[in-house]
Amino acid sequence: MKCWLTIALVYGLVSCGDVNRSETLEKIAHLSTVLEATTEYLDVPVSDSLTKAVELGYATKMSIKEKLGGDTLTMERAVQIDEYARYILEFEHLQAQLPIVRSNVAEIQRALNALKSDIDQEAGNRAKYADQIKLEEMKVMTLMTKIDSISKIKNEGLEAFYELHNKVTDFSLNLEEKKEEE
Repeated sequence: MKCWLTIALVYGLVSCGDVNRSETLEKIAHLSTVLEATTEYLDVPVSDSLTKAVELGYATKMSIKEKLGGDTLTMERAVQIDEYARYILEFEHLQAQLPIVRSNVAEIQRALNALKSDIDQEAGNRAKYADQIKLEEMKVMTLMTKIDSISKIKNEGLEAFYELHNKVTDFSLNLEEKKEEE
């Protein structure tokens, strides 16, 4: 009788361990899915739109610089050009952040894969699995906050940039017409 009771108790403990193991593996799978979606988002649309805006901005700034000559700027126009230049620098900063974010995504993914491997092989300290999962969840949440910030800055910045670009481009065209008249 004691033997059956011992077997039942061991089986119960193993079953609880399997439930915890399944939940842990599901959390890891979910975090991996979130990271994959993040990587897809960062790949083409963000980088391309920022690159195009920076190239366009520098071309327009050079055009104004070449055509301005001895003319003076109104305060309003000078502020617009200064703001335009700040957007270009902001976009360059965002471009520099993208490889870092991608690297962080890869690092977290490697950590999740290593944790999953440890769980599958029943290696390491099982009591630490929950803490490791929480740590990786915090990293993912921090990364998602960073990506949301980049996305918000990019979207709002590009909208304002292109609105300002139209004004600056009109000024550049006016300078060109003025220069041709002379």
